[in-house]
Amino acid sequence: MLGLEIIHLRPEKSNGYPPLLFIHGEFHGAWSFQEHFLPFFAEQGFECIVPSLRGHGRSRLVDLQKVRFRDYVSDIAQVIKLLQQVPILVGHSMGAVVAQGYAQYHDVPGMVLLTPLCAVNAAHAWHAKWHFAKRHFLSFLEMQFLKRPHALIKNPERCRTSFFGKSMPQEKVDLYFQKLQDESIPVLRQIYNRNLFTQPLRTGFPCLLLEAENDTIVHPLDIEYFTSLYRADRELIPHIAHDVMLDVHWQVAATKILSWILKTFEPHAPPESFS
Repeated sequence: MLGLEIIHLRPEKSNGYPPLLFIHGEFHGAWSFQEHFLPFFAEQGFECIVPSLRGHGRSRLVDLQKVRFRDYVSDIAQVIKLLQQVPILVGHSMGAVVAQGYAQYHDVPGMVLLTPLCAVNAAHAWHAKWHFAKRHFLSFLEMQFLKRPHALIKNPERCRTSFFGKSMPQEKVDLYFQKLQDESIPVLRQIYNRNLFTQPLRTGFPCLLLEAENDTIVHPLDIEYFTSLYRADRELIPHIAHDVMLDVHWQVAATKILSWILKTFEPHAPPESFS
């Protein structure tokens, strides 16, 4: 038993492209893709799968402070084993790092990184950490030294500053604030404090990076580094905050992803996904 919440949405008529596996970011769950992205891409003919990582959403309860990065990668590997076709990975924030962790040891047709946290090497991890500390100083102190994983989502205003931006209606901020949850401090420290990958990252597959103009967590220099590393396509989404899949301008981001997939991949006869 996986013990993972898995939301699986099949289209009425498949377009023949690989399925899409969405990987949520820190403090989030499968719900963060369920509201907008899943119905959007299913309407375009894509089979969509989004799990909640262990300890998130409706997945099995665990002590998140005993969870390590490899555990999240293992969750994704187990979900993909249920599929008959390897999906395109679409990872957001921490989920983009998990997508890279999976792609380091498994073949993938392609990858979409949405406002990815940077954990490729020590220099860029420290740069990302410093950028985060400047923008979210009190939250950073509480998370780093007082071991309070909920500091970034302590109240709706911190959630707005971190994830949603000024244009998000207050009722939406309040709704999402209620859904956000604690995160694994050990995993965040692994991402920000040291090199997660002991070998150079595997490249050579199609990759798209989405940058959010109003992102307060990820710095443009980190996006630039990823773009160079993966020789990736890069799209800047104007007037959008870190949570691109929940932002009021989410459809702009979704349309950019859709256009990239359609021009990058070839459709073929799709198999059934779950056995």
